[in-house]
Amino acid sequence: MFGGDGGNPGGFPPGFPMDGNDPFLRLMAGLGDIGKGINTISSRSSTRSSGGYTAQVDIADHGDYYGLKADLPGVAKDDINLTVHSNEVCLSAARHADADPGAVPFLTRERRMGSFERCWVLPTEILESGVKANFKEGVLTAELVKGKTHQTKINVL
Repeated sequence: MFGGDGGNPGGFPPGFPMDGNDPFLRLMAGLGDIGKGINTISSRSSTRSSGGYTAQVDIADHGDYYGLKADLPGVAKDDINLTVHSNEVCLSAARHADADPGAVPFLTRERRMGSFERCWVLPTEILESGVKANFKEGVLTAELVKGKTHQTKINVL
């Protein structure tokens, strides 16, 4: 928001109190590091949804495989689709309403219904035959085994 300069840590406007012991200033100076290393694949992901429903997903690198964990409460196992192609993983699911919304007068309605598709491009290729998935108590877990990285040496002429 404010342009920074060498004598003005945190880029605060001229005349802003600059007490080095002020915890607010230390917090503001460190804000640039927030989120560093978190959600590193977000710039290579996509989401489509209807009804405002989508899943919360974690993907972790376990060395030989990626672990995917998705919260899908209220979703039937038959309404989940997990696909892998090369280094792209797509998860789609649908959560259906219990009854016709017009048939019962709701006092409050906060649960989202609808469908979504989320896709992520991972840093390495996935071995499609090595994917294992399990759905239990509304949580989908999957092991996405990493495939061999194909590297070709190119001779420069």
